[in-house]
Amino acid sequence: MAFIKVFHEFDFDVLTVQKVNESIHTALVESFDVPENDSFQIWVPLTKNTSFVDEKYPLNKNSRTNQFIYLEIFCFPGRTSEQKKVSYQKIADRIDEQTTIKKENVFILFNEVSVENWSFGEGIAYEKKSE
Repeated sequence: MAFIKVFHEFDFDVLTVQKVNESIHTALVESFDVPENDSFQIWVPLTKNTSFVDEKYPLNKNSRTNQFIYLEIFCFPGRTSEQKKVSYQKIADRIDEQTTIKKENVFILFNEVSVENWSFGEGIAYEKKSE
């Protein structure tokens, strides 16, 4: 399970939003054990007055631009550090390859939330199925 908020200041076109969504989802299916049909992504617009991002910290070479996006990925606990590292790279690489958004503009945070804190609707608590 993953629920993703994409915070952005730049006014991206519909095709870019679609390609970013696909890039994130494909990377998570491949490297983070997210089911194929598990796609929950919300875009949250910001303004210059509400977005303060250092253009260099802690990047080595490049600077961030106004196309900066912040991905907050809520997920169940249990992934390894290696799965997270691979996912960071796959997400950033795919977005860089599929859109005009460069990988230095892709900030990712995984936020692990216990299973009992999820309801997908109908007021019913989610219960993870045994494998």
